[in-house]
Amino acid sequence: PSAHAQGEAGHILPGLRWLVRPATPRRAGFREMLTLLALALIPSPRATLRTRGARMGLEEAWKTEAAAARAAFAAREQSRTRKKGSVAQLDASNFASSLAAVERVGVVKFFSPQCPACRRLAPVYEAAAKRFSGQADFFEVNYKQAQQVCREERVLLLPMVHLYVPRAGCVDRFVLSYKRRKRLEEKLDGLLAGEGERLDRLRELDPAALAPLVRLKELLGAVQAVRRAPELLRGAAGDGWVTEQQTEEMQSVFRALDRNGDGVLDAEELAAACEALGMPFSSEEELRRVVTAADGDASTDTVDERAFLRLMARRASEEVTDADALLSSFRALDVDGNGLLDAGELLEALSGVSLALGGEEAAGGAVSRAGIEELLRAFGVDDESGSVDYETFVGMVAGRGS
Repeated sequence: PSAHAQGEAGHILPGLRWLVRPATPRRAGFREMLTLLALALIPSPRATLRTRGARMGLEEAWKTEAAAARAAFAAREQSRTRKKGSVAQLDASNFASSLAAVERVGVVKFFSPQCPACRRLAPVYEAAAKRFSGQADFFEVNYKQAQQVCREERVLLLPMVHLYVPRAGCVDRFVLSYKRRKRLEEKLDGLLAGEGERLDRLRELDPAALAPLVRLKELLGAVQAVRRAPELLRGAAGDGWVTEQQTEEMQSVFRALDRNGDGVLDAEELAAACEALGMPFSSEEELRRVVTAADGDASTDTVDERAFLRLMARRASEEVTDADALLSSFRALDVDGNGLLDAGELLEALSGVSLALGGEEAAGGAVSRAGIEELLRAFGVDDESGSVDYETFVGMVAGRGS
């Protein structure tokens, strides 16, 4: 301190250079604080000319050294990024355009710098990017900087990985965990196996072919949400975390269930939908109890659109935070209970929904056995088995909207 007070800048500069030579930005901030504290020890209100000159010299030295340290850190980060492979950063400004430019497969990791699991699995993702270089395009989205993108892509768990294929969109999604850290490479191996025949089928797939199956998933989710109203609404604050696009999709489902177009779902309409989806009510009393709980108004025997959207918002949040959220829908379609869905079961369910809702448009479009079989082949279901397991079912419909 005596040297500082006397303005002996030469005694301080060696220490100053040590302080502003950071290994990380966090250390740089700590060292900057210490440096400013040292500068504060030099009296300024009544300082001598010599002291003021020393102080100005220290401030200039700080600026020079700090700028050099930051430049060196940026260069190291840039070098590290080049070494780990071509993992491009995406945000709201370039997310859609970057995926639209993908030729084969787009792999997107959603992460947060503050997430311990994300940091631990970063080398796993980088290794996959190196291995599949030239076969797939790798991207990452910082949750903190692109929350709207994460909302639109139904991402609430981290680190989440999505696989995108041109035209088909997101064909698979899963949470990356250290226990199953080979999962990403296994998924890509399956998608790119052989001559890439499965990938070619997905790229040639008409997105409209998925519409009936996605609508079926939405209708199953809707009637299950209504039946689980007391559980979904218990102790919950707010109406879930949904985007404007998701709200429009939910309104579309409501209109499909509202056969007479009067703006509410009555007991007869709900009973018909549940019957068609293989989830009939056990009694009239159960039906009335469910309707009252869903609407929240005991004086009516209908569910209005506001109450329906609130339930669906809770259900939507559940779908992206619970790995087994679609399991009940899968089981409802699995008529023989063998843990697999075949083309016949899907066709029967889709035809029943179309009949119950009064037309193909409400059910998401026309369906045929040939169309369903083509869809299953595109998602890797071979002609020999002709069946879909739960994981494949999730890849086909999770995160999609009609």
